[in-house]
Amino acid sequence: MAPKRQIPLQLFKLAEDLGLKASKDPIQAVLSHCDGKISNFLKEMGECYSLSDFLTWIAARVGTTFEVIDDEDGLQRIKGKYLDKGEKAFVNLENELSNEVFGITYRLQNRRSFEPLFVSIIDRRGEKGARAYFTKWHEIAHLLTLTEQMRLVFRRTHSEYGEQDAEEKLMDLIAGRFGFYSFIFHKNIQAEISFDEIERLRSQLCSEASLQASMISFTKYWPTPCIHIRAELGFNKDQKRRLQQNHFGFVEEPQAVLRIVSISINEAARELRFGLFENMRVPTSSVLQDIYANRLAYREGVEDLADWTDAASGPVKIKARFRDVGVDAFLIPV
Repeated sequence: MAPKRQIPLQLFKLAEDLGLKASKDPIQAVLSHCDGKISNFLKEMGECYSLSDFLTWIAARVGTTFEVIDDEDGLQRIKGKYLDKGEKAFVNLENELSNEVFGITYRLQNRRSFEPLFVSIIDRRGEKGARAYFTKWHEIAHLLTLTEQMRLVFRRTHSEYGEQDAEEKLMDLIAGRFGFYSFIFHKNIQAEISFDEIERLRSQLCSEASLQASMISFTKYWPTPCIHIRAELGFNKDQKRRLQQNHFGFVEEPQAVLRIVSISINEAARELRFGLFENMRVPTSSVLQDIYANRLAYREGVEDLADWTDAASGPVKIKARFRDVGVDAFLIPV
């Protein structure tokens, strides 16, 4: 549990507004609050074997419906539809959906009694399309944590460069928790974690989710110890600093090496203390080096964690493949 001083006051205020006791850990308090709501919704729903059906049901229960924008014509159609209903908030929709805004939820002001209270606009144009499934759950997360203040607008933003708002980060955490809800997908697992098994689960349960999001999130909530890593060429912090500074031409520039650029560790693996972290160097003896150098479609191997880190040892099975400009890999303790 993080010390209180490390948690933004904004999250303590959110927990307080929700009527939660969160003197030490508002993040866990809010997550437990959402768990309770989702559990009650599931009791009403009955058996559920599809994450897509689950998404539709929860959206209805929190009072929203989705309008998906695939192109400019779709944007103007949706804008016109709600302006015709007297929803003035839509007058500036195209400007609201900037490059960093992926979704917006509006509280409707002129709805009929049988219509949902909210509408969630999901921008699926261009590269935003890969995050559409996650964006829908992010908007639901806002409604699961709606306080008495009843804000009229929520925005789901994504920035590769700027610092994300603390509450937005919490909404992402909630979205990942329920977008790949273990209560549902655990029942559908048929084999040890692998690229094929992840793709089968994605296709069966939530085909709208991107491959990358599925690998990360299914790994995080997998019932047995496993890790997903993405490795690409990169530099350590000191090398990055040297590259950003002016230097004499005769000083040799650092060379990029294969490093972990992202890592997803599930709770079962975290308890085993694998000792892996972002930006650490992939050992030269690892099968990942061969996969990257030769652009191999797939390869398996067993390696000793001691070759990766001084913090752990023991055999791990590695399933890895080259994709785009790097290597995706699952690490599973033998």
